[in-house]
Amino acid sequence: MKKIIAFLLVAMLIIPTFVVGENGENFDNTVTRAEFARIVAGLLGLSEIIRQAETLFVDVPIEHWASGYIASATVLGGYGRDGGGRGIVRGDGNSRFRPDDAILVEEAIAMLVRALGYAIMVNFFGGFPDGYAFAAERSGLTENIEFEFGEYATSELIYKLVNHALDTPLMMLIVPWPILPHNFAIMDGLDDRPLMTLRTHHWDNASVYFDGWDFVILDEEYETEEQE
Repeated sequence: MKKIIAFLLVAMLIIPTFVVGENGENFDNTVTRAEFARIVAGLLGLSEIIRQAETLFVDVPIEHWASGYIASATVLGGYGRDGGGRGIVRGDGNSRFRPDDAILVEEAIAMLVRALGYAIMVNFFGGFPDGYAFAAERSGLTENIEFEFGEYATSELIYKLVNHALDTPLMMLIVPWPILPHNFAIMDGLDDRPLMTLRTHHWDNASVYFDGWDFVILDEEYETEEQE
C-alpha cells in the first residue's frame, strides 16, 4: 500500500495532465491575478502565515479573500530588492490591482522575475515586458517553456513556470550599498558562489512541487520505511 501511495505521488509530479486546480479545473483554464498572488506567496513559503490585510489598491478591500497575499507581495521586493522596493506585484497605475482579471503571460513572468531577484536587470533590457522576458531567459526560468506575450496564462503554463521557479538560481544583493548592477550576483553555484534557489532557501531542500494550486511535499518516509 505504501508503495502505491508513493507511486501516485511521483506520478502527480511527472504527469501534469493528472493535476487539476482547487475546484477540479483542468490545465486549459486561466488564472486570476489574485490567484497568482496567492501562488507567489506560497512559492516564497509565506502562505501559512498570511492573513487578510489592507492593501494599497482600491479594488482589493480587506474583506477580499486574497487581500493578505496581495498586500504582502506588494511590499516584498524579491531578493534583488528591485532597486527601490516596488514589490513583487503591482497595480495598473490607477490604484487598482484588478484581482479578478485573468493574468497575462507577461504579468505572471514579471512577478516571478521580481520574486527571484532579477528585476534589477530589467530596465537595462527594455523594461516591461521585454526586459522581463530577457531576465526570465537569462535566469533559466523559461527554459524549454513555450509562451506568447499578450495571451492569458493557462494553468498549464503557470504549473510549468512555478515548478521551474523553485529551482531557478536566485539573484541576490551581495554588497548592501551602493545598489549598482555589479553588486548583484546570480547564485548558481559557479565561481565560488553557493547555489541558492527557493527550494534551498525557503523549502530546506524539500522534495516539494507545485501541483497547479498548492505546494506539495513528497513524503520520503514511505521509501525509508520500505527499506527498513
